[in-house]
Amino acid sequence: MSLWAHALPLSALFKSLDGLIICIYINQMDAKLSWDETKRQINLRKHGLDFALAGVVLDSRYRLDIPVVRGAEPRALSMSYAMGFLAVLTVVHVARDGSCRIISFRRASREEREAYLVWIENECDEP
Repeated sequence: MSLWAHALPLSALFKSLDGLIICIYINQMDAKLSWDETKRQINLRKHGLDFALAGVVLDSRYRLDIPVVRGAEPRALSMSYAMGFLAVLTVVHVARDGSCRIISFRRASREEREAYLVWIENECDEP
């Protein structure tokens, strides 16, 4: 697994975030996926995306990760273009109990898409 980090100033696009966003690029996600089944069913109805398919984002070599905190819990917001969906998708996840726990899986918001496209055009270097 190849892992490297890069700082990217996206605060103009994510106004709620201050300073630099640390982006971590992981070529392959080896963690087991887990989720709350009730939340998965709600996500399927609301967004039409199944948590079981979140690997299309998490396994992407062109994945942008942004650390976020909700309540007191540190999470990651991961974005990638998914060819099978022809869209930029967002997965919110957290490391929990030795697995990658999926919190949300949805199409990226306009702001997220813009940030991802800026990153992919200007900052994404092939490892």
